[in-house]
Amino acid sequence: MTNLGTYELLNLAQRAGAQAAEHIRQSRYGKDLEIQTKSSPTDMVTKVDKETETIIKEILLGARPRDGFLGEESDEVTSTEITWVVDPIDGTTNFVYGFPVFAVSIAARDSSGTTLAGLVIDVYHDDHFYATLEGGSFLNNRSISVSNTISLSQALVSTGFSYDRATRVAQANTLTHLIGEVRDIRRAGAASLDLCYLAAARIDGYYEIGLWPWDYEAGTLIVREAGGVVASLDSDQPRQELTLAGNPAIFKELRELLLASGLTI
Repeated sequence: MTNLGTYELLNLAQRAGAQAAEHIRQSRYGKDLEIQTKSSPTDMVTKVDKETETIIKEILLGARPRDGFLGEESDEVTSTEITWVVDPIDGTTNFVYGFPVFAVSIAARDSSGTTLAGLVIDVYHDDHFYATLEGGSFLNNRSISVSNTISLSQALVSTGFSYDRATRVAQANTLTHLIGEVRDIRRAGAASLDLCYLAAARIDGYYEIGLWPWDYEAGTLIVREAGGVVASLDSDQPRQELTLAGNPAIFKELRELLLASGLTI
């Protein structure tokens, strides 16, 4: 696909994302969220998640009806061309509680699995992070790049925790091995924004177990186009088993520390 075609994908994502973010803002206050649970009693979904995904899907496939769609809250639509990978509200628990860290995440990937465009909107702060393949990463029209922190001991590292109780306990055990070796740990509760915070040098490293493509697809492109690394313990691609990211200077050391902690995938 040409650069022009890639920018057209981004522009469409931005249009869908802006409408989705506005719907979320308008729906947050004074309305019944109709909260349900999914994989566990702590894994929540609201009617706003579902409404927002419908808005995004209708805009994207209305403009490009031959495209595929992979969203968190609806059945997959397959395609041999572009597939849109969407999380309508990344950070639903934060959204329900009014904790101001939740996002809309939209990515476009081609039939080879290459992500061509990615958008993450921090809904509460109206910050728009976005990137195109080989086009750089941006926050609200300003170019961004990962931090220049060179030592893991001076790195601010973010992580997240599973909805599954036993997995959370194991993740806490891993964390005890890390916390004394880094500057500090953060847990924001929205993977897409963790990745964008890394791209914008707000943190230096990030890791999390149990993510799905809609959690990391857009953010991965944004990090890589900002000069960062996103992979796994034993692969150069993020995986559901583990997504691991950092600036190039601390990435290897963070990976080695996680391996030394006994983390396995």
